[in-house]
Amino acid sequence: MKLIEQIVKRFDAKYQDDNTPWARTDIPVEVKKFAELVHEQTPKGSLLDMGCGDGWASIYFSEQGYDVYGIDGSPLAIEKARQKANKAGMSAQFIVGNALDYPYDDLQFDAIFDRGLLHHIPEENWTAYKKGLLRVLKPNGLYYLGAFSDDSEKKGFDPKKEGRLWNKVMDASGYWTYDHFFNQEVLNNFLGDDFDLVWQSKDVVASPNGSVLIHSIFKKKV
Repeated sequence: MKLIEQIVKRFDAKYQDDNTPWARTDIPVEVKKFAELVHEQTPKGSLLDMGCGDGWASIYFSEQGYDVYGIDGSPLAIEKARQKANKAGMSAQFIVGNALDYPYDDLQFDAIFDRGLLHHIPEENWTAYKKGLLRVLKPNGLYYLGAFSDDSEKKGFDPKKEGRLWNKVMDASGYWTYDHFFNQEVLNNFLGDDFDLVWQSKDVVASPNGSVLIHSIFKKKV
């Protein structure tokens, strides 16, 4: 089984065990900031939530008036997202799929939201990730990326001390997972030719597992 398939299986197992600490009940300030910037640019635009999980962010964006689409590789996550959407009275547009395939039309979205997907995608797949991102996002479209910072010490792994920005481990689920850690140089090298950075922040307090997120909002260059 390929690593990317292992990662999807692991997340499905996490949802099966209801062990999903990344699923929020509150709305973080950086997510509200993204919604604010998208609203200023396109008040009633279309938004793609990549790796949407149980739909907590999708539902928030829908409540703000956006036409929201969510995609996740975990069938159980999508089932939970649809249930939450129905309970919230949201018109659900969630699908199970490989986000790297981007099963959407060219230039379909005014905004794309990724909180926690890219940092679990092996670097060898980043080219496909960005190619699809550029295809479906409109010119001047906004893109939020929430990813592990290299200031993290996630579960005892310190990327600065180890001298590498990735870590692959097998956890209690029995599947391999992959974490990648980001800094400004990595972001510039990966996105700088195609996007302008418009806003950025970083977690002040680490999560219980030691991870720190760097939050970046980019605008696609014309």
